[in-house]
Amino acid sequence: MLFLGILAKFVNTDVSKTDRIVRIRLIAMALLLMSVLSSCRTGEIPVNRRENWKFAARYAQSHRDAWSAIWSGFDVPADVAEAVIFPELVRYNRIQDSFETSALEAAYPEEGIAGCDYSIGRFQMKPSFVEDLEKRWMRSGLGQKYGLIYDTTESVEARQARFDRLKSEEGQCVYLAVYLRMLYLDYGSKGKDGQILQEGLETLSRTEQAYLAATAYNHGTLWRSPGAGSLDRIRAVAEEKTFPLPNLWRTKTQLYSFGELAARYHSQVF
Repeated sequence: MLFLGILAKFVNTDVSKTDRIVRIRLIAMALLLMSVLSSCRTGEIPVNRRENWKFAARYAQSHRDAWSAIWSGFDVPADVAEAVIFPELVRYNRIQDSFETSALEAAYPEEGIAGCDYSIGRFQMKPSFVEDLEKRWMRSGLGQKYGLIYDTTESVEARQARFDRLKSEEGQCVYLAVYLRMLYLDYGSKGKDGQILQEGLETLSRTEQAYLAATAYNHGTLWRSPGAGSLDRIRAVAEEKTFPLPNLWRTKTQLYSFGELAARYHSQVF
């Protein structure tokens, strides 16, 4: 961590944008070497999709209690939330993430998403996603109910705080809870006045909730007013195979349905 701190300072010194890009590339090379050597020593490079799945399942199990405490605090079903992000755990690459996190730290606070918009962390969230999420959350009025207020201004301080939340697994857990809380609201049964409008997301089996919520998470959600989001819109894209899971020993990357992977995991574990 000390070495990463030194590298971050190396990038953030007062230099031109061109020099900063060069320095980011130097960081990438250093992190690549460090991560490969570390992974080879500890056996953390899964060799195929089956091993990736097992590795991700063990990781989720070891963190389940801590994650569940966060998600339950936002009235989000913890089993559904875990299933939603499980495909990202399967695909997670620590080497790539180390580089992209350092690049994001160097550019995003000062330049915003125009400077860098990488997806980082185990849940693979990017600044543009959480910027929109924070604004939607603040407009929803849920911030007061759950005691979570975001600074959605364009200041360097706000972006730095956002990056700090993104690079923290706890911060990403909270962002996922915020996302799902709003998804259950907008694609739920009740409207603004509490009247029943439809059979919403919360009325389905937990596995189907995971299936549709994961699909929405992967494709991006068109936010509606409470109870006005049509589940048919999510179902229409749920079977699309757009999520790549690379195999170290094969040149061809196979595409999967993100929602189907989440549902398969949910049915196996819960």
